Amino acid sequence: MKRCAIYARYSTDKQDVQSIETQLMMCRREVARAGWQEVLCFTDAAESAATMHRPGMKALLAAVAAGGVDIVYADAMDRLSRSQADIATLFDRLRFRGILLATRKEGIVTPLHISMIGTINAEQLSATSDKTRDALVRRHAMGTNPGGSAYGYEKRIEHYGNGERIRGLQQIVPTEAAVVVRIFEDYAAGLSPIVITRRLNADGVPSPRSGKASRHPLGKAAAWTPNTLTGNAARGTGILNNPLYVGRRPYGKQTYRKNPENGKTPRLHQYGRQAIR
Repeated sequence: MKRCAIYARYSTDKQDVQSIETQLMMCRREVARAGWQEVLCFTDAAESAATMHRPGMKALLAAVAAGGVDIVYADAMDRLSRSQADIATLFDRLRFRGILLATRKEGIVTPLHISMIGTINAEQLSATSDKTRDALVRRHAMGTNPGGSAYGYEKRIEHYGNGERIRGLQQIVPTEAAVVVRIFEDYAAGLSPIVITRRLNADGVPSPRSGKASRHPLGKAAAWTPNTLTGNAARGTGILNNPLYVGRRPYGKQTYRKNPENGKTPRLHQYGRQAIR
């Protein structure tokens, strides 16, 4: 009986954990129908198919290298990767070890699948990326927010007449806005970021990271630090460097290029290449 490792993945685009459960159910049904034995199962939740640097995929590759697997099975090739180069490399690695690659959608994967479907999946990935980027550019051009909310702001929920949510709207959080004003006034008065943050902590003012996932190991809320104020001047991060507080909303401060060796790494745009409103 052939030993089978099943892989399932869902991305962040309108999918959820139920997608993985559905994939596993369908894959297991087909594996059992083929008379194979499931020996391993790997999953990646909310992970993009643009890179192979995913925990579940790394574990799958390690298991393949260790032996004990005859077939790698997934719901479809795009669950494994949408990158033509990555799916081709995976196929070659498996074939070198005498391991079959199969999916519920494509069946036993062949070099022809890699060439044709790999190209289609890669084009879909590129098209999705372009659509996402274009939508963010339009949002910025309309004067709405294309990214996350800075300290002192929060999302404002409004809808079009058809019920669709208007994206990118923000509103001021009065309590946080008062803290921002205090920080700028103290800094203008000559106080250093170290002194300012010490006073904020002494007064028990919640920091931007308070109540979020990043918490002190002992359960204490994240405190104000000088870096919260200074950030990175070139990137316009940190409260004192954020151009949003002086009425400018830059977009395109960073661009990302996927490094095939370690995933994606940020590269900073110069301000001359940014769009600023």
